[in-house]
Amino acid sequence: MSRGISDVVVHVARPFEAGERERLEQELSIAPRIRAVRGSPNARQLVLVDFDPGTISALGVLRR
Repeated sequence: MSRGISDVVVHVARPFEAGERERLEQELSIAPRIRAVRGSPNARQLVLVDFDPGTISALGVLRR
């Protein structure tokens, strides 16, 4: 049973190289339990991932 939507902020330790952030966003966004993926234009090493905590945990998102 779904408990709504939660989010997790993913910090990438090194700066993204050309196209890497877009590929990460695309790969995460096609996962069925992940609802939305957004990068921050002001914080290039952060990605916000919205997910359904009834079907995947925050740790599951990070492992993905």
